[in-house]
Amino acid sequence: HLPEQDRKKYLGRVRADILNVIASPLGKEALHAKQYHSELALRSKLGSGQMLSGIIDRLFLDSEGFWNILDYKTDTRENLQKKKRYEFQLQFYAYLVSLLYSQDTVKAHVLYTHTGNTLSFVSTQKDFQQIGTKLESLVSQIREQKKTESLDLIERNLSHCPECQYFDVLQNVCIAGLGKEPAPVQTELLFTA
Repeated sequence: HLPEQDRKKYLGRVRADILNVIASPLGKEALHAKQYHSELALRSKLGSGQMLSGIIDRLFLDSEGFWNILDYKTDTRENLQKKKRYEFQLQFYAYLVSLLYSQDTVKAHVLYTHTGNTLSFVSTQKDFQQIGTKLESLVSQIREQKKTESLDLIERNLSHCPECQYFDVLQNVCIAGLGKEPAPVQTELLFTA
């Protein structure tokens, strides 16, 4: 249990973040859209047979008829490295939305709840082809690495580790491949057919 002072601090932060979302033009548009989905679980199979999935915080149809992906981020500071990772995440989501709705253009946005700032992207058919190729390449690289004798020999991208369920924060180490179970997942993920 958190001490009362900490609970009040976190509650204040949550309230402030909610107010930032509601007050932002993008938040208003997303919350007032007539067609929308929240926590939309999507999956698609690549040509190689690999199943890819993602959960979109909010997907809404804007007044121009474009599907918009809205991803909430609670970061207290924005940084370039994370922005690049978020861009890839949103390109991936846009790729899935383009397949689901047969769309040539999909808009995607990060809404930083702490500041109300946004980061926006527009993806087109050309982008979808490129992301599809990149995803196939990444899956191929992962499959090649799986052929090693031990997962410990695989070169890892550690920039996202503290957010991963396979990262042991106390020991500051990735536990994937060490014979340990991953840390418990906080939410249950359900995928629709």
